[in-house]
Amino acid sequence: MRYILDTDTCSYVMKRSSQAVLRNLGRVAVADVCMSVITKAELLYGVEVSPRAEQDGGALKSLLSYVEVLEFPEEAASHYAEIRGALKMPGEMIGANDLLIAAHASRTATRRWRPQASAQRYRGARSTCGPSTVRSSSRTGPTTTSTT
Repeated sequence: MRYILDTDTCSYVMKRSSQAVLRNLGRVAVADVCMSVITKAELLYGVEVSPRAEQDGGALKSLLSYVEVLEFPEEAASHYAEIRGALKMPGEMIGANDLLIAAHASRTATRRWRPQASAQRYRGARSTCGPSTVRSSSRTGPTTTSTT
């Protein structure tokens, strides 16, 4: 199973700010980890506006040398619209980029890896995300994204 990392998780890795994230990712083969081109764009923006742009740029360059960046597939665009529409009706909106990454993950047969707090917001999107597989003690890890 491959895991698509969200922006928060990549930031934790780049800053080495969460031992739980690093420990859990250490259990997964590098070849089984990837990120969306949308996540890469968010990370590049973060470097651009960072007061430590040189340091953060180096950390991003290092991360990108290990993590494959997946292009956004055509079929994910329509799935994004479905997810966003389903969430808007009950008033459960989440960030547009988070929705794009969820749609991307669901159309590339990957599991989305994100902090547990973020996973809680996706539970209402039945067509998007299945039950969390995050261990509550670690507060980080993989979360299932269905392909329905």
